Amino acid sequence: MSDRPDFWDEAAELIDARPIGFLATVDGDQPIVRAVTPAWDGITAFIATDPSTPKVRQIQRNPLVDLIHWGQDFRHVGLRARAQLITDPETLEHLWGAFPYELSDYFDRSDTPAQGKAAFSVIRLQPFRIELWSLPSLATGTPPQVWRAD
Repeated sequence: MSDRPDFWDEAAELIDARPIGFLATVDGDQPIVRAVTPAWDGITAFIATDPSTPKVRQIQRNPLVDLIHWGQDFRHVGLRARAQLITDPETLEHLWGAFPYELSDYFDRSDTPAQGKAAFSVIRLQPFRIELWSLPSLATGTPPQVWRAD
């Protein structure tokens, strides 16, 4: 099995067209879903966040997450992934310009964030399962395309 799905180009096209995804974590026994706009390096997603957010605490307790990008044409890309908080300065510096929005509008890279700004860290999502499907395909009996990491 390869390190990325054969259908990744189609999945990436959907993600590029609909960059806001929905990240699911677990808080105790309850699912929590929030909108996120990841940066991507191949199939790996990166989510900018303040390290003190509830989603970081949830991921530290249970690193298994789902990320869904849904297209207007009833297609979706779903990633099941292991999440990890990234705080090392070199990686954060590398990722600062990778996001599809201006991080400085929301985050401060200093150790003591300015008033009204959040501290900057990143959650890395390393997928072990990716699926691409569409409602029209499912309606005709075509199963989703599924990739699993080795």
